[in-house]
Parts: sequence; C-alpha cells; structure tokens
Amino acid sequence: MQLNWTHDKDYGTLKCIITEDLVYIAYQGGKSIHKFYMAEHTVLDHSPHQDPWEDEKKWLSDNFSNIVGTYEPFYLDDSQQDDWIEEHDWKEAFPMFGISQTGTYLDRLQRPSEVQTGALLYTTVKFDLENKLCIEKDADNNYFKREWCEELNTFYNVQPCCVFPDNPGLTPLSKEEAEELLNVI
Repeated sequence: MQLNWTHDKDYGTLKCIITEDLVYIAYQGGKSIHKFYMAEHTVLDHSPHQDPWEDEKKWLSDNFSNIVGTYEPFYLDDSQQDDWIEEHDWKEAFPMFGISQTGTYLDRLQRPSEVQTGALLYTTVKFDLENKLCIEKDADNNYFKREWCEELNTFYNVQPCCVFPDNPGLTPLSKEEAEELLNVI
C-alpha cells in the first residue's frame, strides 16, 4: 500500500486524500493523524505503547485496496532484519512497512523513500555541503531551497516524519533568488 501525502509548509501538516469522503491530515510528521471519513472526525494519536495508525492502515487496505493497494508490512526482530538486509543486498532502511512499487522502502506513513528525499519530483541544481546550500528544481522550473538540519549535519528531507516532525520541507525561491544563490556560491 502506497499513500500520497502532500506537505503544507505553512501549517506544518501532511495531507492524504483517498476519496472526497476520506481524508487524512497528519500533524508532527504523523505523531497525530486526523481521519475525516464521511461526517466523522477521528484522531489517531501515536504513543510509545500504542499506534492506532497501524490498525487504520489495515482497515484502509481492507476497504480501499482498489485505490491504495494492499498493506503488506513485515515485522522481523533486529537480528532478522540485519540478515534480511544482507541477503537482499538492501541499501536503505529496513522496509518494515512494505516495499514501494519502485522497489524502495515505505515509511510509517506509506511514503516511498524517493518521496521523502524528493528524488521523484525534484532535480538537484546545486549541492554544496560546505556552504550548507542545496537548491532543487521541479518539472515546472520552480526553485526550492532544501533547509539544513543541524542535528544530522545534512539537509532535511522534503517532508516531515515522526523522527523529524519539525522538518520545514522545501523553501520556495523565486528564479531571481535561485540564480543569485547559484552565482554567489
């Protein structure tokens, strides 16, 4: 099962529209997910002891697999995960929540890794670690700056997640701003 989440940078939310009657809005990178189904609003809050989102994904798969696909997680203990990674010559995080249609891992929100990294939607125009500058461009020639994460000493992914809920995502740049940054550094 693969879900399409869009990031609203102004509100710091992620939104997934399944149908006009079923919409999810995630706060704090998915720590709190609000479900709007028909006229009902349900809050699915994640805690260290309970994750109602797991049950929700199973329900979603059972009822909307024709739209989102089938939820196929696989849980292994740490040593089994290491063995699986080695056996499959796997380069990414362990795909606990399944494998995407393109063969990459799916995160807890069912996003493929290339959505998180922006590899599907953006082309890197400038990548300068020394000056902490990464400029991306989309298919419509819109420019964006990828923000720097001090904690990881690298650039943030393009969407927030549970691990980095305050990830600001991409900052839009005008063509003039992008050209100025490209020419200065």
